[in-house]
This record gives sequence, structure tokens and C-alpha cells, in this order.
Amino acid sequence: MLLYNQARFGSPTNFGYAAMLVQGSANLHTYGQFSPHFLPRNAWHMGVQPPTVLHGFPYLAFDPFGVGILWTMPALAFAFFAFRRRERRWLAGALLAGCLPPISLLLLYFNTGWVQFGNRFFMDVLPLAVLLAALGMRPKPGWARSC
Repeated sequence: MLLYNQARFGSPTNFGYAAMLVQGSANLHTYGQFSPHFLPRNAWHMGVQPPTVLHGFPYLAFDPFGVGILWTMPALAFAFFAFRRRERRWLAGALLAGCLPPISLLLLYFNTGWVQFGNRFFMDVLPLAVLLAALGMRPKPGWARSC
């Protein structure tokens, strides 16, 4: 990779970010690839940003910077219940510990992933997040427990 970068950009440590022409590239050149400056925007687009309601077909529009993860994958909300069973808290803690470092870095990254449905970079932790959500689910639906 170092030789490839040397051939492409004249430096083994240059991955091409200095020449990127992307939305917000002025911020990239000002703050670098990772900065707390990007935290509010990334947290909004990864966790909160709702779809836009339209008055006609297709009735919903999605922000090209991304839509909050619970809007596109609502089943992940079960992850909030993963710690309720004492015997599985160690597993839930391990899964959460695997999710937090990548998410922390992604929240500081200069780019949200651009045009996408949901949050492209959340895919880096999605396998662990799905397992965490599965731990938060009950073995049987609530109505089945009363039968």
C-alpha cells in the first residue's frame, strides 16, 4: 500500500485525502480527518436525523448525509434492553464494548458517507449491534407469554 501511495500521490503516507473534492472538504483541510468538530453533525445523522415527510408520492425523502439508524433499522432499539437479564450481562457488555470504539471514531470522522439510506458507516458495527438487539428481545412475544 505504501508503494502504491508513493506511485499515486508522491508520498507513501498520502491516501489521497488532501486532494478529495467532497462535500465539506474545506472542513477536512481545516480540521483533518478526525476531529471533535464533526461530532455534533455525525451524531445527528447517525442517531437522530428523521426522514422528511412529503405531501405526495413517495411520501418520504431521505437526507443524503444519512438518516438516524433507528429510523432505518427500528429493531435495533431492542439493544437498549440487552442488559436486563443478569446471566447475559457479560455478553451484552462485550458486544457493547466491541461497538463503542468504532462508533467513537466514526463520530469524529470528517464524512458521513454521503448519499445513502441509513448510515453507511454504522455497517462497521452492525453485526455486533444486531446481536445486542437480539439479546434485548424476549424469547417469546409478550402476547404469547400469557397463553
